[in-house]
Amino acid sequence: MLLKNPFFCSKATITSISVLNPKQSEAKIVSVQSDFQTFNTTDSNSVEMNFLPNLEDNQVLIITLNTTSANVDFPKNVQLAIYGCVEPIQPLKTKGKIETRKNPN
Repeated sequence: MLLKNPFFCSKATITSISVLNPKQSEAKIVSVQSDFQTFNTTDSNSVEMNFLPNLEDNQVLIITLNTTSANVDFPKNVQLAIYGCVEPIQPLKTKGKIETRKNPN
């Protein structure tokens, strides 16, 4: 099972990723690929991956999950948590147009 996140709206700092429902989803984290490198789990039953130091300045995140069972019916409901933060998006700087005519005709 491969989950691809669309691009983050702005660069994100990722602290950890976890599967919130490992028993129901029968999923474990295999790898996480960021803009700069790929991280693979060393624990065969891993449902969480913590990043120390944090993954900084990412816009693309590809998460690969594997099943913990040989006989799995897909699709499964996987609840995936991605913890981190992003820079706030800058607001649009626009001004409303003020009509100066008194008669709109």
